[in-house]
Amino acid sequence: MPRTVIGLCALVMFFITPSVQADPVVITGGQFFVDGLNASPHYVITGLDFSVNASGGDPGNTPNCLPCVSGTPISISSFLVGTSLGSGSATINGITFNNIGFLGEFSFAVQNVVLPVLPDGLIGVQFEVPFFFTGNIRGCLPSNVVCTTEVFSTTQLVGQGIAKAAFAFSHNENGVSIFNFTSVRYDFRPVPEPLTVALLASGLAGLGIKLRSRRKIR
Repeated sequence: MPRTVIGLCALVMFFITPSVQADPVVITGGQFFVDGLNASPHYVITGLDFSVNASGGDPGNTPNCLPCVSGTPISISSFLVGTSLGSGSATINGITFNNIGFLGEFSFAVQNVVLPVLPDGLIGVQFEVPFFFTGNIRGCLPSNVVCTTEVFSTTQLVGQGIAKAAFAFSHNENGVSIFNFTSVRYDFRPVPEPLTVALLASGLAGLGIKLRSRRKIR
């Protein structure tokens, strides 16, 4: 009986350990923001043994309606890819890298909002909507344009929080209000336990598939 238990534990560790290493870094704090229609993004994101402080690049596919019309669904989701992630510093597992470029993808998924009709004289409106984040990032030298040295390899990221999008009121025209996009900010919040449970469940499911495959081979 003891040999069976030891053997099972060894088998579980053999299959689960690679999955744990491949799990994404959960972003639990920080923010990502774009202040202006064509402004560069700025962000500070943190997780367990992980942080990045960066700016620059281009705004990517961030909210860019011009003009933004009331009564029409407006996307406040964002998608940035490649050099859009800019440059800055990163700390991973206690090691800090300064003046490096970042490559990868950031995706902020947010439900659409609908701008209201406003009376003349008001400044604008702001929305606060939950978002879900997925992405990946890697560090490069001397820059993200010419990546001759990979400082750290691709790291998968997940997270969630509250998106805050602001629109400046311009004027009313033919019964609708016209707005201009002002800024969007994604504030990260700690991820609740269900996500951890989901990741564990997916790992256990993979373990079950591998065990069944071994039984068939025998």
